[in-house]
Amino acid sequence: MPTPEVDYIVSFLKSVLLADLTKPPSTKGAPVDYANKVDYTVVRTLSKVLSQFGSKVTSSESIARDVVRPIILLILAPGPNPPTSTPQTTNVTCACLDCLGGLLKHGSHTSALLSPLVIDVLDDGTEVTVVNPLRVKIFEVLDRSIRVGISGGNTKVISSALRAMMIAVEAVGSINRANNAGGDCSSEVLTSFDFQATCQLVNQLLGPAGGVAGVGGPGSNVTFHALGLLHGMGRCFGRQVAVHWDTFLADGGGDQRGGGGMTNLVSIARGEGGEHGAKDRAMAVRTITTVLGGMPLRLWMGGGRGRVRGGEWVEPRNIRDLSNRVKRAVAGLLNLSANILGAEETPEEVVEATCELASALVSAVPRGHREEFRKQVKEAMGSLCKVMFGEVGGGYKKKEEGRGRLKGVQSATKALKKVMEAGTQVHGLEASLLRMCREGKDLKIKLCAFDVLSNMGKTFPGQVREIWWANGEGEGGVKELVREILTGEGVDRKLRIAAVKLIELTLEGFSNSNKSKDAGNSKADDVALASMKNLTISSPSSPQPPTSPDRSKGKSILDRELAMLLYDCTTDASDSVRHHAGGSYVHMNLTEWSYLLRDSNTDHLGRILEGARGGGGGGGGGGSNTKSGVRCNFVKAASAMCAAVLVGRGDGDEGGFDVGTEGRVVREVTEALMEAGGDEDANVKCMVMLAVGNLGQGIGNLAGREGRGDLGGGERPRWEELCESVVGTLGEEDERVVASGIRAIGHLYSSYLKCGGEESARMKEVEKRTFEELNLRIMRVVKMGQGGANMVGLNSKQRYSSNKFAWGACHSLHHIFSSSVPPLSSPCVQSLTLCLLPNLNPKVVLGAMAALGMAADRGGGEVDVKRHAGEVVLKCLKMREDRERGEAGKELMWRFLRVAGSENLEGSIRDIVKVRGSLEFLYGFIVERSEREARRANGVCEPSGGAQGVALVNVFGTLVGAMEVLDWDADLSGVEVKVLQMFVSRSTMQERMIRKRMSPADRSRLVVQNAWREVDGGMGGQDLRREMEGETRGGEAGEEEEEEEEEEEEEL
Repeated sequence: MPTPEVDYIVSFLKSVLLADLTKPPSTKGAPVDYANKVDYTVVRTLSKVLSQFGSKVTSSESIARDVVRPIILLILAPGPNPPTSTPQTTNVTCACLDCLGGLLKHGSHTSALLSPLVIDVLDDGTEVTVVNPLRVKIFEVLDRSIRVGISGGNTKVISSALRAMMIAVEAVGSINRANNAGGDCSSEVLTSFDFQATCQLVNQLLGPAGGVAGVGGPGSNVTFHALGLLHGMGRCFGRQVAVHWDTFLADGGGDQRGGGGMTNLVSIARGEGGEHGAKDRAMAVRTITTVLGGMPLRLWMGGGRGRVRGGEWVEPRNIRDLSNRVKRAVAGLLNLSANILGAEETPEEVVEATCELASALVSAVPRGHREEFRKQVKEAMGSLCKVMFGEVGGGYKKKEEGRGRLKGVQSATKALKKVMEAGTQVHGLEASLLRMCREGKDLKIKLCAFDVLSNMGKTFPGQVREIWWANGEGEGGVKELVREILTGEGVDRKLRIAAVKLIELTLEGFSNSNKSKDAGNSKADDVALASMKNLTISSPSSPQPPTSPDRSKGKSILDRELAMLLYDCTTDASDSVRHHAGGSYVHMNLTEWSYLLRDSNTDHLGRILEGARGGGGGGGGGGSNTKSGVRCNFVKAASAMCAAVLVGRGDGDEGGFDVGTEGRVVREVTEALMEAGGDEDANVKCMVMLAVGNLGQGIGNLAGREGRGDLGGGERPRWEELCESVVGTLGEEDERVVASGIRAIGHLYSSYLKCGGEESARMKEVEKRTFEELNLRIMRVVKMGQGGANMVGLNSKQRYSSNKFAWGACHSLHHIFSSSVPPLSSPCVQSLTLCLLPNLNPKVVLGAMAALGMAADRGGGEVDVKRHAGEVVLKCLKMREDRERGEAGKELMWRFLRVAGSENLEGSIRDIVKVRGSLEFLYGFIVERSEREARRANGVCEPSGGAQGVALVNVFGTLVGAMEVLDWDADLSGVEVKVLQMFVSRSTMQERMIRKRMSPADRSRLVVQNAWREVDGGMGGQDLRREMEGETRGGEAGEEEEEEEEEEEEEL
């Protein structure tokens, strides 16, 4: 219906109802019964029109102002003495409730009626933000309607009111999710909505023996709508569910605060009494699942003490009681799931809901407490597997391959996948799943079995590997099944896709398990060093150390036959088959690539690069990969191959390649990526840039291993073309492409410098633009942190993008500085120094610290990096207490102190001294760091000399030399004598006393003559050894000297 017609009908019906409502009452002083004053037919028509065509009205605000407030709410809000219920009042009330619920299903009306805050204009014209009074009134009216219906035993009104409140609760949740509140309502938003009282009322309605006042009970619509309301409250008010946990976890009949707890829900879910239908039972199970989802079960079961979602602390004395009650509830619900799924005549709706509940419960059990629930989890998973394999449920046996069986299998599939992803291994499934994939008659059920098997290969690849070659019963394993599907004729396309996906996810599972082991074995003990080194990761496709394909060690499933299957799939007619085939190559390790590249019968590299270019489709190699996702996977495979073969291999790795083979790889990959870089799809361009980054890093590593900058035979990499292609992407509109290009140029240009690339006009232009672009990205974040005028209006997305680009620029500079610090990078070094601000993104600051530390280690090259030492030390001192950046800042400060001269610190020494506790901290830090370096260098601490003594002399000498520019009376007036003694010698302190007794003219003459020559080598020699051995003067002696000095001055 067009908008003008809808507006006309609503306007007409509104005028009729307003005319009836404004008629004077027949009896003066009697309570006005608005429900009896209007025509039910008109109200029902208005309700139908707004429910069906509410989105077509011109203005939702006018509906709220002219229909809801003066008509609907007026009828639903009787006075203190509501009129006696009659068929007329019941029908009109239900029609108004349905009208309200129908309006709230439309997004535009939801905002107009239930926005938490609105703008109000005061008498003086001032605009203020207040709580939406219409929202408050709606919840008051709905709550009152439920209670009036209960008091009158009117089930029709109760059902309509419960349904309207359920819709209102869902609408409030959608508003909060749109406001980035995560679907939870704050306490301020729940004005006039008593969450706990409503839960208690619903629990009473769900109780046995007909609920409250004979309404509700088994078979009643009130039961279903009460469950729906509780389900909606659990979804939208998660934090309130956690705060009022007694309401849901009360044992038995509950306590004074809790009502019936889970007892009523469990009773309905079981179908006790035989009168609850499948619809009620399924909703009860879904409500249990939703309510538990709002509670921090892992925290509570572990007995941990922390804030619940509502921001309230659990009382310490109740921690143990709470933990025990939660464990009893979870154990009982696991038994409930096992019983429902194991029953013979469980309806399919209930089976679907219970599968979800079982997976949620098993996933919520903490690892440290799984033994306590071993029996319950085993029974629940056993029943779930029986549903998966069609071994339970009378309805499933009668319709073995019908809709009922399919629904159960699909629900069990989702549940098993969720359980596996949560880290719970389900044993005994492998052989049954394999048999189901091979012998199943229904295609959709077979696909479900493949889905579970693929997810198992991704999360627990060892389980799939056990049945890869044989199923343990003398029959063929997974590989034989996959081969039959991929090489057979007339096989359904969906099965072919599922078979290749199984291969891909299993390879991914082995790759992920290797990565997690490597990550666990390479954690640095030194937090600061880890913060600096972690920034050297090249890309999401970062290389991992090679693994062995030996079958006995369970680390690979690749063999010649499987390699041939993947090789043929790269030219399959199906886009999806080629997509998963390309994804399978992504997860190969060095040893597997070594086998593939040495295979003289196949050209895996050629097929991959052809797919990256966009060819290889159509079954014979003459078609094209029209879908960008297919091309992306092949580009990603080329990137992973570069990471494994060129970057990941070390000098001592077995299965390495000769220079000619590696050079061929670089040459062919370069050519393919140059062609793929012209793709119009942003996703493909993004992956190409990541691949170029890996290629660039691989060329640099190859040159480092071979000690040469060519690819064999004197052939040089195509530096100009590669660098120009990457720099050209930095002006793209797509942010992902720009971010990948920023990181790729760092690896590429770093390798160019490492290989001693020949200078040319083209490379000089590339170098110039590279540092300009990187500096631009960093300075944008610096200005954002400094509150620049053009940065104040940036939204959160723009700020996120700026931080991402700045981190990428720091990452690239870190790699470039690892090879050299070119002259054109001087502005970048200055910008990196400006990045050391506490209010900037921590990741950007850590990236800047890593790049500056690398530049300091390289000595700066032709760039005077040391001139920034004073500013770096000052900023690191200010951030030394920061949890994320403090340790990395100390590491950076040490690197600069070791290479800086006193003249580099003179400009910042006054600000350094003014930082509270800076001198005391510097003293302890320098001594401690020197001892650490001595241990690393010699294995034994040598406090009297060696590497430690040299570091102490140099660093303290630098600081003392820088402090010569300070005015002892002005700059150091607030510093205690015992602190100054840490940085100067006895002769310096004596000279200070002499200077203080002199006239200004004599003092200036002494400064000119001596110029602080008596510093005794900058705290070197005997004074240094005394300080290290604890033989220096204490602070008390210094204070006594000060007192004697003051007395002498008074006498003078």
